[in-house]
Amino acid sequence: MQVDPQLVRRVESIEARIALSELRAKYAWYIAHGAASEVADLFTEDGIFEMYETAERVVTMKGRDVIRERLSAVPDGVRVPLVTNEIFSIDGDRARGTCAMHSPVSPGQSGGFGGHYVDELQRVRGTWLFSRRTFYYYWPIYSADRNARPD
Repeated sequence: MQVDPQLVRRVESIEARIALSELRAKYAWYIAHGAASEVADLFTEDGIFEMYETAERVVTMKGRDVIRERLSAVPDGVRVPLVTNEIFSIDGDRARGTCAMHSPVSPGQSGGFGGHYVDELQRVRGTWLFSRRTFYYYWPIYSADRNARPD
């Protein structure tokens, strides 16, 4: 029996989308529970995590060790990322995507904070990882990436 190559590509795309969505869910779970080592392991060895605190101030962490160290300073429950509106564009072992995020918990901030992530992802030995994850705040400050497009 011959397998339709288009069907194979569609199934592979569905599997990748599920794995990418689960990667984001793991990130949110680990962040909420203060599991910095587990968060760092969701990035490639040379992965980059950056946050635009303001349009002018960007916090950049490069490499698993730096990500682990910086996130270890964040106590449990300070951030509770609730992720929605996921969009992915997949090309083989690489993907790009965006998603919205709201965190109802943040010390000193009434109502928490929210924004969106722009992700670059890579499949390494069959496992999807973040190669670059950038966060842009919507509130309590606004630093949206004006060049970001969901596709």
